[in-house]
Amino acid sequence: MHGARFIALTPVPWGKGQSKAISLLQLATADGLVGTGSAYVEVADLQRTVDLLWDLLRVDELDPVDHYHAARRLLGPEAAPPQIAALAGVDMALWDLRGKREGRPVCELLGGAQIGRAHV
Repeated sequence: MHGARFIALTPVPWGKGQSKAISLLQLATADGLVGTGSAYVEVADLQRTVDLLWDLLRVDELDPVDHYHAARRLLGPEAAPPQIAALAGVDMALWDLRGKREGRPVCELLGGAQIGRAHV
């Protein structure tokens, strides 16, 4: 990984007058590709988790599945809920990067469309 960018988005309504933080993560590779992921977590928690996982993220040809398992081992069974939420954003960004690198949509990488169209 070449770099990471963290963006706080407008909190989303979460029922009963409450709202939930949502953050965007952009991971950039040395060759200029950018993968984007989001997480229902404060930017500071996302940044702390990415900092903790940074050594795992240094490989540009990283497989998202391998990264997820390595990250879960690193975070351990007592990982805090914000770390797990942040890991989801990292996971999305890595899948986005893989899709861009391979020129394929992420849904195809995850097994392809399961239905032809949604009935509304």
